[in-house]
Amino acid sequence: MGNLAGYPSAVISGAPGKSGRIQGLGDVVIPFSPLDLLPVAWWDADVGVNFAGAPNFDVTSWDDQTPNGNTIAQGTPSKQPFYDNTKTLDAKNFVNFDSSRQDALFRATLSSGITPQPNTYFAVARLKFDDGGNLFLFASNVSGSRNSIGDNGSKWRMESGIGIPTVAVDLVKHVFVGVFDSATVPLDGSRFYLDGGPSTPATIDCGIQPLNGFTMCNQQVQSGGGDYNVWDMIMYDYRLSNTEINNVGSFLATKNGLTWSPV
Repeated sequence: MGNLAGYPSAVISGAPGKSGRIQGLGDVVIPFSPLDLLPVAWWDADVGVNFAGAPNFDVTSWDDQTPNGNTIAQGTPSKQPFYDNTKTLDAKNFVNFDSSRQDALFRATLSSGITPQPNTYFAVARLKFDDGGNLFLFASNVSGSRNSIGDNGSKWRMESGIGIPTVAVDLVKHVFVGVFDSATVPLDGSRFYLDGGPSTPATIDCGIQPLNGFTMCNQQVQSGGGDYNVWDMIMYDYRLSNTEINNVGSFLATKNGLTWSPV
C-alpha cells in the first residue's frame, strides 16, 4: 500500500506485476517486469555493464539486476568482450563477443548453488556469423555443455548431456528461450522457442544435467566461444508456465524492438 504522487488522499494497493486499485481513481495496472517472477539473474546491456574505458570499452564484468548478486566477469583482458553503447546497430546497447579471442563472461557458482532441472533461460542475441563450429550462446557448469544453447554449424542446439538440434541457424536478432526439463518425472520435456511460437521439436530430451555456474557466449573452460551480440539474458531456477514465458518473452521483444508469438 502507498500514496500516489500528486494525489495525497489516494491509496494504492496490490501486488507487484498485478492489477492494483487506487481508491477514488479506479483500477491501475502495474507494468510487468521479469523480476516479478524472481529470476536467479538478469543481465541487461542497458545497465550494469562495467568496462575498462575508451577506445575499446572492454567489458570487465556485467552486474546482475536481481538482488542475488550473480555478476559475471572476465579477468583476462584478451578475452573481454566489447561494450557497444553507440546504439548504431539497432538503437540499443549490446555486448559484442568474439570467438577468435574466446571472449567470455562467467562465474563458477551461482547464488542458488547447484540447481537440478527444471530451469528456464531467456536470451536476446544475434549470431554475427556462422563458421560451422560449436558456438555457445550460453552454458552452465565449469566444463561441458550443461543447460546450453548454441550453434552446431547448421541448427540451434539444446544440450544438457544430450545434444538436440532444433531449427536452422540464421544471423537475425531473436528472443531465445530454453526450458530445460528432461529430468522431471513424469517427463514433461524440454522446450526451445525462437521468438515464441511452437517448440521445435515439440518435446526435447536434451539430458538431465543441473544448473551449475554460468558462462555467456562460451564454456567456462573457454574453448567454445561464440560470435554474438547480446542485449539481455535472464535465467530462472524453475519451469515457467506458458503464460509466464509469454510475459517475459513479450517484455523482452518489446524492449528490444522484436516481435513475440505466444507459445
